[in-house]
Amino acid sequence: DRLGYWEATSGYHNTADPLLEQRYMAPDISRSDALAILASRDFSGRELRGLDARGHDLSGLVARDALLRDADLRGCLLRGACFDGANLTNAHLQDADLRDATFDGADVEGANFSGADLRGARLAASSFLGASFCDPSETGARRIEFDARTRIAAKALDELTPDEQARVRRAIDDSGARLC
Repeated sequence: DRLGYWEATSGYHNTADPLLEQRYMAPDISRSDALAILASRDFSGRELRGLDARGHDLSGLVARDALLRDADLRGCLLRGACFDGANLTNAHLQDADLRDATFDGADVEGANFSGADLRGARLAASSFLGASFCDPSETGARRIEFDARTRIAAKALDELTPDEQARVRRAIDDSGARLC
């Protein structure tokens, strides 16, 4: 399989499902620009809706006030990343290494954190509405990892479904993470 013109030059996904609106790597930038932005690890203030960065090493990423709706960051190494004020609505963060990442004032509505390593993370997010931290439909559901350094906004937990709330509270109790 080789990338065609649109996949190679315009950021179209090679294997996307257009019915799920997975048409682009990021809708308003070229593939070469997207690669340069990934290499810089600075997404601050950028609009990168639908960005597909699965599996990239983005340690120390600065994504303050970035628009990352529907971004696919599954399996990314995001240690020490700053998502403060970012919009991560419906972002895919499954199995991401988010140790020591900050989400102060971030919008993580509908984001999926299943299997994410959130040890030392600061999740003082403005909205967790519809966020998920464990996918119960999977066999041997992957759990999130917290530790005593993890901080979570107590009010954000109120926005989770009762099942998600119970899972997160159980993870908090097991790890010693603290509500703030």
